[in-house]
Amino acid sequence: AAMIDDYQANQNAIACNSIRRFRYKNEEVYYTPLNAGIAGEKLSAEDGTLLLYADVSFSVNLVRRTTWLLLFALAGLSAALIVMERKSASALEQRDAEMKAFFANASHELKTPLMAICGYADGIRQGIVKPCEGLDVIEKETDRMSVLIGNILELSKVDSGAIVPQIAENDLREILYDAAGVILPAAKQQGIELLLDLPDPIMCLCDESMIFSVVSNLLTNSLRYAQSRISIEAGRGTNGQEVWIQVLNDGPSISKADAAHIFDRFYKGEKGQSGIGMSLANEYVAVHHGQISVSPVEGGTLSRVVLPVPKKEKTCNKCLGG
Repeated sequence: AAMIDDYQANQNAIACNSIRRFRYKNEEVYYTPLNAGIAGEKLSAEDGTLLLYADVSFSVNLVRRTTWLLLFALAGLSAALIVMERKSASALEQRDAEMKAFFANASHELKTPLMAICGYADGIRQGIVKPCEGLDVIEKETDRMSVLIGNILELSKVDSGAIVPQIAENDLREILYDAAGVILPAAKQQGIELLLDLPDPIMCLCDESMIFSVVSNLLTNSLRYAQSRISIEAGRGTNGQEVWIQVLNDGPSISKADAAHIFDRFYKGEKGQSGIGMSLANEYVAVHHGQISVSPVEGGTLSRVVLPVPKKEKTCNKCLGG
């Protein structure tokens, strides 16, 4: 009816056999007026003219909706790409700043032992320093520089993703005994007693060298502050989903500020030494999907490492128990 009304209102301007576009609400129609004798008796206006039409509403609306959807999708994708680009740029800038700070700190840390070595070597040459005293300092600073370089190389492997943990079943007790044995001579010299409470085998799937490095760093850090003893414990969680290692020293409790930043690279706390040993320990524990923490407790400072127990390990322990 609306189409016929449109034709009647505009029939003087519409030539016979011409095509006219007609839109009404959401409908879109193309029609042409024809002579009744040519078109046959179908739909006709009051004057007897036949109107042949094609309703393209569905196709037009479909194309229109699809176009709008594509435009919205394109706009959303463009916005997402812009956000991602900005985040990537920000992340790259932050990473670049971190790398610059890392190399600046590393250079500074390496200069300190180098200056000591050069100074004492020159002092020995000029006869100002006794050879035995100078050589002791040179040896100590050389070891310190060697450890620092090794840690820097390990961190670079972790950052680049080149490091792959060699997972195998290990008894945590053996790793702890070996790490304690390394610091035992220094502990005896300082009058520090090492107390190990490791009654039962604690089998764990882990990279032995990485966990050894983690424990060594915790023990070395504890030895720096302990007054008379360091307690070392390990066990299995009550839920069977994890194993844990604890190192407790009876020195002054670590401050909350230092505890929050102790795993930052080259962080130097109050009365502490800057370095990357604890940062490397944190990275190694993260590789094992575990957690590491250092916190103040009554009468000292507690370092704790928690490692998850993979499903494979449960099977191995079940087989060993059977």
